[in-house]
Amino acid sequence: MSKEIALKNNKDRRVLIMGLGLNQGGVGAAKYFALHGWRVIVTDLKSESELKPSLQTLSNLGQIKFILGQHREKDFINTDLVIASPAVPPDNKYIQIARQHQIPVFCPMAYFFAHKRGLTVGVTGTKGKSTTTNLLYQILKRAGKKVLLAGNIGISVFEILDQTDQDTISVLEVSNLMLEWMQLEKQSPEIAVITNIFPDHLNRHKTMAEYIAVKKSIFQFPANRIVFLNQNNPITQKLLKEAEAKAVGYRVANLDLQIPEVDQFHPLAGTHNQENIAAAAAVAQYLGINQSVIQETVRRYQGLYGRQMYLGQINGVDIINDTCATTPDAVVAALRRFASRKIILLTGGTDKNLDYRPLAQQLYYQPPKAMIVLQGSGSTKLKQLLISPKPTWPIFWEAKNLDVAIKQALDLAQPGDLLLFSPGGSSFELFANEFDRGKKFESFIKNTLK
Repeated sequence: MSKEIALKNNKDRRVLIMGLGLNQGGVGAAKYFALHGWRVIVTDLKSESELKPSLQTLSNLGQIKFILGQHREKDFINTDLVIASPAVPPDNKYIQIARQHQIPVFCPMAYFFAHKRGLTVGVTGTKGKSTTTNLLYQILKRAGKKVLLAGNIGISVFEILDQTDQDTISVLEVSNLMLEWMQLEKQSPEIAVITNIFPDHLNRHKTMAEYIAVKKSIFQFPANRIVFLNQNNPITQKLLKEAEAKAVGYRVANLDLQIPEVDQFHPLAGTHNQENIAAAAAVAQYLGINQSVIQETVRRYQGLYGRQMYLGQINGVDIINDTCATTPDAVVAALRRFASRKIILLTGGTDKNLDYRPLAQQLYYQPPKAMIVLQGSGSTKLKQLLISPKPTWPIFWEAKNLDVAIKQALDLAQPGDLLLFSPGGSSFELFANEFDRGKKFESFIKNTLK
């Protein structure tokens, strides 16, 4: 599909948005096409009450029609374009119906790559991609580059599409779900970064090999010029050989950069964040950015929401919101970062068919002062691993809700302790998503601080 068609202000053109959601993707798409004069239909299996925040955002755009609580086959046939949430598998039956009727189908990121101008930097990885993406954006912005930020980081690519030109650098966080859709269009960014690869999303991908194959597609298509790979991660290190001449390996020890000293609650404290700094710095140096700019950006960096985020103290207890820890490995990283502290661990969530043994091993090696566990399939899996030997620390399983769990954690904590909210799973059994979960945690803490 041509750019002329995509931007044509023609009210006879029809677009179907499949999946409104709560994370800006569907909202951004609906707003973009409505403002460009398309007739927009949004279809979502969720109810009006579940989608209330997104519906309110679009309430001033009266030309949008909503089909909620269902999908209708006719909507996937009587349209000129389908924009599907990346959470929708490409082999979904409604997507197949559209394709059988020669209707173009894209996820937002794939549509962006089909129509954007200028240079793109795509950052993917199991962990660290949001921090790396945002840090690189901040570095380039401080250096005076014409830079845009979007993607899985919470900013719709439709918010920046019209701003792209031959001089822009679009820094994009790209999830594996987006990459699945981009594969179909044979799309890769000109500059790619893979921060690391660990087991994840095995509820979506049948095998680890399939998950790796999706991740490495970020550098496999002709548009890609160079890929930066973490040499400290065994899987991405192996990909160096596969990527051959266009691959650049980076590691903290070999980076020609003095990483500024940061305190324990700085957003870039911790070994894992040194790898994120190394990734962003390697790309920035490739783009000709002076080291002093990189170092100053690191020093002033404010961090991203929900990633080992310091909220303050309650009665001498430090509070950390790590709601974006959606894998067991992310909890391990948080525990290691605060290994010198007495930790009250608030954890638990929905399993994504991941291995919880490394987390169980870390807990035996580094016992928390106490542990409160929210309900969820991941919590059940962890419980089965913490039976023998019997844990030496108190564990309170299946807290009724988050408020009860936080209150219990604060009751157990003493001055000098650290309350770490690091779920280690998705949130779908109790919350809309990890951001909803984090906001509820933060709200309780702020109300307690008043």
